Amino acid sequence: MKSLSDLAQEDVGRLMDFIKELRKQGLSNGNIAREIERKFGVKISISTIKRWYYGKTNPFNKTKKIDLKPSPELSYIIGVVLGDGCIRIKDEYHYTICLKTKDKEFAEKFAECLRKLELKARIRQESDSRRLRWVAEAYSKSLYMFLKQPLENLVKVAEKYPKEFLQGLFDSEGFSVVSAGKKLLVAIHFTNSNKDILNIVQKMLKERFNIDSKRYLCIAEGTLVKTPSGISQASKDIYTLAIESRADICRFTADIGFNIKRKQEKLVDALELLIKHTSKEAAVVWKNSYRKERKEWVKVN
Repeated sequence: MKSLSDLAQEDVGRLMDFIKELRKQGLSNGNIAREIERKFGVKISISTIKRWYYGKTNPFNKTKKIDLKPSPELSYIIGVVLGDGCIRIKDEYHYTICLKTKDKEFAEKFAECLRKLELKARIRQESDSRRLRWVAEAYSKSLYMFLKQPLENLVKVAEKYPKEFLQGLFDSEGFSVVSAGKKLLVAIHFTNSNKDILNIVQKMLKERFNIDSKRYLCIAEGTLVKTPSGISQASKDIYTLAIESRADICRFTADIGFNIKRKQEKLVDALELLIKHTSKEAAVVWKNSYRKERKEWVKVN
């Protein structure tokens, strides 16, 4: 049996409409409470039904009602929360939507999308002994309950704006892979342990953008891996979705892309070199423009 506090914004609105309809039919408040319990599995008091019906209290006075209709911003938020973002309850009543990232523009983009939903999003810096991160967060029970829905429900909303949804996911867990040995080689990778999310991304890339991708097992469950906090054991299989053909990489860059500057810039630079030069020549030019720092290519100023 659910309580009112377990309900999403649209569910509360549906209950209020249901109460009004049953009152028009002449049902007593006690019978309405039993009908709500039978149909919705929600326990509601007779006094609450009275207050709602007569307008003495409004459940949205304490929980700010926000626009959760499909939008580019909401699709991006869903993508980020399925990736690096998170939702959690802080201090028992702060329903938090949060992103922690090393990229300031990623935090700014996430906060901008939250503000488009009329939330008071803030950005701050957080540091520990290992790293400095940007934190973007906002408080909203309505959005928290919405994002707690099953994956298939979220995707039905997010797929209305597939570009922004995929951007949120790839900004979180996607990156370009550049190899500059004898030849310059480039690919786009997306890593995740959730097979359902991988299936959704692979299908959406193909059906909405005509982009082919291949799936590989990246890290097997039980493998020791190096993380920012030290060496740990992978608790799940982690897979990579790889976009490898030149045509598909170009389509991704033009039609989806990364919002994070360093990710998009590296991808564009590599593609431009491969257009202007042979792969062998491009590798030489690349190493004059980029240097390796902790296994990552960094542009030389």
